[in-house]
Amino acid sequence: MSSRPYHTADMPGADDLMMRVYAAMGQKEREVISERMKAALAAARARGAVLGGDREWWPPRPPCASAAAQSRREQATRTAHQLGLELGALRAQGIITRRGIARALTD
Repeated sequence: MSSRPYHTADMPGADDLMMRVYAAMGQKEREVISERMKAALAAARARGAVLGGDREWWPPRPPCASAAAQSRREQATRTAHQLGLELGALRAQGIITRRGIARALTD
């Protein structure tokens, strides 16, 4: 450890010895947790549990990025066309301000 003192918000008076003791206790707790996890996983495996992984599910073929992009473009074009029709209908009703259009579209 460094010779500079450590200060913590909840223990402003902690000195180097106290910090070393807490660090050692933390290391021991990590080791105990690791041992418990290894034992629990070994017991689960002994019971026949399947642990981790993707359970061997794979799509029939990987997704095609260009096809997905084309699909998004087509959907955007359809949405824009539909919105254009709705805006035309609103203008025909005399709703021409941005606030009025926003309110009508929200409703």
